[in-house]
Amino acid sequence: MVPLPGPPWSLQLQLFLLGMTIFVSVSRGAQLELHMGSPRVEAVEGTEVVLPAWYTLNRMMSSPKPEASPYVLWFLEQSGKEMVQVLSYIDGKLLSKPRISLVHTMPSRNISLKLVQLQEQDSGQYKCSVNVQDQGNSMSGVGSLELDVLVSPAAPSCHLHGVPRTGANVTLTCLTPRSKPVAQYRWERLPPRVQFFFSPAIDSIRGSLFLTNLSASMSGVYVCKAINKVGSAQCNVTLEVTSGPKAAVVAGAVVVTLVVLVVLSVLVLLYYHREKIQEEPANDINPPGILLPQRLHRGGQPQAAMAQLPGSPVFWTMLTLIHLIAPGCPVEVKVPVEPLSKPAGEAAELTCSYYTSVGENFALEWSFVQPGNPISSAETILYFINKKLYLTGPQAKRATLLQNPPTGGVATLQLTDIRSSDTGTYLCQVNNPPDFHSNGLGLVNLTVLVPPTKPTCGQSGQISVGGGAALTCSSSGGAPRPVYTWVRLGSAPTLAPGSMVQDEVSGRLILTNLSLTSSGVYRCVAANKLGSDFCELTLAVADPSKGRVAGAVIGVLLGLLFLVIGVFCLLKFQKQRIKKPREMYEGNDLREDAKAPGIYDSPPQRGSSDVGLLERSPSASTVTTTKSKLPMVV
Repeated sequence: MVPLPGPPWSLQLQLFLLGMTIFVSVSRGAQLELHMGSPRVEAVEGTEVVLPAWYTLNRMMSSPKPEASPYVLWFLEQSGKEMVQVLSYIDGKLLSKPRISLVHTMPSRNISLKLVQLQEQDSGQYKCSVNVQDQGNSMSGVGSLELDVLVSPAAPSCHLHGVPRTGANVTLTCLTPRSKPVAQYRWERLPPRVQFFFSPAIDSIRGSLFLTNLSASMSGVYVCKAINKVGSAQCNVTLEVTSGPKAAVVAGAVVVTLVVLVVLSVLVLLYYHREKIQEEPANDINPPGILLPQRLHRGGQPQAAMAQLPGSPVFWTMLTLIHLIAPGCPVEVKVPVEPLSKPAGEAAELTCSYYTSVGENFALEWSFVQPGNPISSAETILYFINKKLYLTGPQAKRATLLQNPPTGGVATLQLTDIRSSDTGTYLCQVNNPPDFHSNGLGLVNLTVLVPPTKPTCGQSGQISVGGGAALTCSSSGGAPRPVYTWVRLGSAPTLAPGSMVQDEVSGRLILTNLSLTSSGVYRCVAANKLGSDFCELTLAVADPSKGRVAGAVIGVLLGLLFLVIGVFCLLKFQKQRIKKPREMYEGNDLREDAKAPGIYDSPPQRGSSDVGLLERSPSASTVTTTKSKLPMVV
């Protein structure tokens, strides 16, 4: 394969020819289809990948003559860069960039592209153009697909920020230089005391682990893992929590204080002793080692007595030592004691101030806890570390600091367009190593005021005369909690005292000893200081006596109906029973004028009419006799 030093002609000319071939193919009704498989392909750095592409020809009529060798061009287009040609196959010659080739030997209708030893910079949109001459027609097609080269996380670097001593706060950071997609970070502590960390102690996006109020049991090896969908890498940091020389510092401070007091006492005694010596005659011998104040100068100007006290270098050395070994000042965080209430849609300022000497390790964090949840479930809103402000969480777009950077003692948080979901407890935490002698934490409670939502009314109980009913009313939203009030509408008479009891907190209305006059329309109003809403309910009290009379009437009518139906069915059954025997013997009846089987009428004899009258055939008499023996049916 010949490497592609550059296009045989300019890229613009190739694109022009490509457009012309497409125009010609469309104008002549070309039937070439280019298929690109999946529109997006993912591969891992260092492996190889195939970008599938093939074309099909749909001829109007079959031809024994094969089509000519195709012209194939592959281009790579990346964001912010010009499109470059990575492979070309023209007139049987294949030119390509390094690590790029065609999967199949040309000529072939499968023009898939193969890339080996993938690199992250190989990502981009690959465009394929194919042109085929068939029976004098020029057919072409263009397709594209996206290649995304994924990179496993590189080995991260772990660091410890802060002084790891008992009661202090430290931050462990972890960062990988390369990862695609962006790596997620996990922290854990190795045996013998295995421990896994979760939010808010860990920031899985930036790889920070916050350890507060350190103790000796928290010492160990902490491992950070950078993970993405391709692979993972890890680093570790050893944390050794020292108990700190607190007792020694206190004892040393006491000893130093006593020494200083002794030195000062000695200096005072020496001073008074020298004053006493000055009052003696000039020829007195000064005690050795004592420096007397000088007399007046010749010009009359006094010289300062005791320009330098004996032992003063020791004194200042002791003070300097005390200053160096004394513990750091505690971080003092101040927040309002009273909870903050603001209507929805407005802006809220959560005041937080602190006192400390801001250093290189200064860190500020604001987090949020929903009502009813423990502080350990707090979600980070923003934090300021390494002189940079990071916004996280669902409130990030509406949160900001009153002073940025917050290094002047003011850490007030501003929330714009507040909503009911912002109600909860906000934590303002300041961390400034080595000032670890307090937790540096302040809590601010925020209540977002919203009017009540439309309540829902309901009823239960035996709603009849003499019975009782419970009407309920509930609103799903509203801050502060709404107060419920029941009223009866219309000009109905007032209920008897004690028969109506309502609970303004739960929204229940209890009605006892109901009567017909208790029927009507009842309205429940849910209200707080921001607004109100209502629902209505119709109560219909039934009279049991009227129900019993109506039931008796209905029962009598139903009984009569059943009786009529029974009589009708009985008569009909009797009538059918009478008709049944007649239908049974109707086929055996004989008529008097009927002739027996086998008897035929003889033709009349004109000459012997008398004989015919006197003589009867035996058959006729038999028929008569037979008829006389049959039973008569009435």
